[in-house]
Amino acid sequence: LKKEKIFPTIIKKVEKYDFRQSFVVRGEIFIPQKEFEKVNKKRQKAGLPTYANPRNLAAGSIRQLNPKITASRRLDSFAYELLTDLGQETHEEKHKILKAFGFKINPYNKYCRNLSEVFEFYRSCQKLREKLPYEIDGIVVIVNSNKIFEKLGVVGKAPRGAIALKFSAKQATTVVEDIKVQVGRTGALTPVAHLKPVEVGGVIISRATLHNEDEINRLGVKIGDTVIVGRAGDVIPDIIKVLPELRTGKEKKFKMPSYCPICGSKVVRPKGEAVTRCTNPNCFAIQKEYFYHFVSKGAFDIDGLGPKIIDQLIEEG
Repeated sequence: LKKEKIFPTIIKKVEKYDFRQSFVVRGEIFIPQKEFEKVNKKRQKAGLPTYANPRNLAAGSIRQLNPKITASRRLDSFAYELLTDLGQETHEEKHKILKAFGFKINPYNKYCRNLSEVFEFYRSCQKLREKLPYEIDGIVVIVNSNKIFEKLGVVGKAPRGAIALKFSAKQATTVVEDIKVQVGRTGALTPVAHLKPVEVGGVIISRATLHNEDEINRLGVKIGDTVIVGRAGDVIPDIIKVLPELRTGKEKKFKMPSYCPICGSKVVRPKGEAVTRCTNPNCFAIQKEYFYHFVSKGAFDIDGLGPKIIDQLIEEG
């Protein structure tokens, strides 16, 4: 683990296995739902923005440069893969070895003899989902035999011997109050639905991207429509379906602008592309988004240089 002191695991010596001083274990770090809610309440009281979901908080905590902050968030982990050969012949045996060594193993795992048992386990986990102390969005099915798993090989980075079976996304009904256009760092115009705030899976959703003009036409969404919203992968808010039977006749059709809503320059949609773009390279929005990305953690990770300062710098020229 990157911050091993924050996730202490006392490795037990087990004579039955070929114990070595170092071996490679793969696992997943997560934050329990109650701890996630506790962190968000503290941030709300402090006037800070809350985290969108437990996955974001867990990932952000691991990337923290201050280990004390990471340790204060009471993250947890499950080990699920033993990469070092200690004589194991099956995935099931890997779990037994890891458990014997003292690693935490997810108790909700099962050896299935056939596909019927796999789908039965999938359905039981879906029912159990709301009662678990942490969020899950599906199960992973893996070939038990290590020899067969290795023989099946990989496609890109994905092993042929494993597949994720996702649960259906949590959904809710709300109203599209407006559709506004955002301009990204590449000049792309993205329509965003502004929604009447609604809770989906413990998260308040007030916006959902509509991606592009083609997606708006595919959904047939209008301003004022009642829609079903969900969270793709239980993370990203999106509009799943429009409910046209609930229309009152007051709904308004949205039309992509011919001019950039930020700088007023003409916009174009290149032939064969779904994206409409601003043609002005000096557009305030393009420059702003470019610098946001430049200083972000995914790029140069410049501490203390946030959106407000960037906005001021651009406004001052």
